[in-house]
Amino acid sequence: MSRSTSNARVACVTTWLALAANARAEAPAATDDLQDNDTSNVSASLDAMASVDRLGAELPRDESLAAKPAENAIYLELLGTSLFSSLNYERVILDAMAVRVGFSCWPTTASAGESTGRGALLMVPITVSYIGVGGLEVGAGATLLHATAGSVNIGGSATSSGVSALGSALVGYRLHPRGEAGFQLRVGGLIMMGQGMVLRETDPSSFGVLPWFYLSLGAGF
Repeated sequence: MSRSTSNARVACVTTWLALAANARAEAPAATDDLQDNDTSNVSASLDAMASVDRLGAELPRDESLAAKPAENAIYLELLGTSLFSSLNYERVILDAMAVRVGFSCWPTTASAGESTGRGALLMVPITVSYIGVGGLEVGAGATLLHATAGSVNIGGSATSSGVSALGSALVGYRLHPRGEAGFQLRVGGLIMMGQGMVLRETDPSSFGVLPWFYLSLGAGF
C-alpha cells in the first residue's frame, strides 16, 4: 500500500468523524427549538382560552332568566276555574311545569212559595300548566264540584247532594318570581266544559263550553 493511499484514507476518516461531531452538536439545539415551539403553541392556546373566558364574563347576562322559578306559590284567583274565586297552592316542578290545587266554597239559597232551600257548593280546581318563555302560560285541568241542598217547607224537609266535574283549558300571561320570593301575577282566558256550561240553555244536564277569564294575585317563594 502506498503512502498517498493511506493519507487519503486517514483524511476520509477524519472528515467523517468531524461530520458526526457536528451532527451531535446540532441535535440538542434542534430539540431545544422544537420544545420552544411547543411551549409557544401551548402559551398561545392558553391565552386564547383566557380571552374567550374574559369575553364571556364581560357579556351582559340576565340573571332573572338564569335563576330557577320559585318552587311554591299561594294566590287568590278571581273568576277562573272555580267560576267565582278560589284560594290556591301551586308547586313548580321540572322548572317549567306548575301544578296547582285550589279550594272554593259558596253558600246557595233559593225559595219558591212556601219552600226555602239552602245548600253549599264546594269546588276544588286542579290544573297543570306549562310555564314558557316571555311569561307564557298554557294549561288544562278539571274542577271537582260537590253540591249539597236542603229544602224546608210546612210539610217537612229534604236534603240531597251530588258530585260532578268540569274540564278547563287556559292560556295567559304569568309574572313569576325567579331565584327568590316575590310577587306573582296571572291573567288570561279559559274555557270551562261540562254539564250546565251553556248560558242560554235552561236544561242543567246539557253539555256546553263557557268562555271565561281569570286573574290571580299572590306570592311565590
